[in-house]
Amino acid sequence: MRFTLTVSIALITFFSSCDKDEPQILETDPTEMPPSVVEKRVMVELFSSIRCGSCPRAHHFMDQTEIQDPKVFHIIHQMFGGNPMRHGYTKYVQENVKSVQFTPHAIIQRNVSDGAVQYYEPERYKEISTLIGDRDLMVKLNATVKENDNALDIAIDMLAFDDAIQKLSVTVLLVEKKVVGNDYDYHQRNYGNEDPDHPYYQQGDYIEGFEHTNVIRELITPFEGIEVDITNNEASYTLNHDLEGLAAENFALVAFVSDLNSNQIFDARYIDLAYL
Repeated sequence: MRFTLTVSIALITFFSSCDKDEPQILETDPTEMPPSVVEKRVMVELFSSIRCGSCPRAHHFMDQTEIQDPKVFHIIHQMFGGNPMRHGYTKYVQENVKSVQFTPHAIIQRNVSDGAVQYYEPERYKEISTLIGDRDLMVKLNATVKENDNALDIAIDMLAFDDAIQKLSVTVLLVEKKVVGNDYDYHQRNYGNEDPDHPYYQQGDYIEGFEHTNVIRELITPFEGIEVDITNNEASYTLNHDLEGLAAENFALVAFVSDLNSNQIFDARYIDLAYL
């Protein structure tokens, strides 16, 4: 894997309160926009397991949430040993962000502070859009990606809307958009096979050909991200990542900027590499 990083920080001053409203996502209904245009900015981390019979409901309601609000996207942390889709980054998140012990479990923008809403019941995922609807954007992240000779040229720009923000962490990773396996290690346990109201009714106690989505495959930055001094309100980064023969159209790039101390995410982006 080839990895390079350059950093530049420049001063920027915001003269009016309207600038805080600048990150307007869309002027029209996002459900009418092609996937390459919708700016996905709110990251949900869904902790799942292939032997978790309740997890298919979680996947279903997560899909419904993303249809309801296309700004929302998820990545999957596959838990427990022996799972071929499990990535070492999940252990890092469990040890340093949230000690998740049971599945399914979802956290939004890594807000795991006391009183923060976290989800054990998949039916509640529909609340995610309401919770993030009026949030103040303290840091805006923009990411652009170009493919060149099976390598990704990645440019990241950040604007801080609060002068008190002095340190940030930037994390970039690749997720595989759809994973379907033909053997037992990919078949999804399903408690809803006998329940006519279940979205996976009569699809088997173990669902063969279950579609696992946004599975973590590679970290482009270190697990802990890249520490950033942003005392001057603006930072720009370029990274290069060799895909090493992977088909870009099967993957999406996820980038997010978070608080260095609390790990809470300020802004995130999901870029479908099929639309490069």
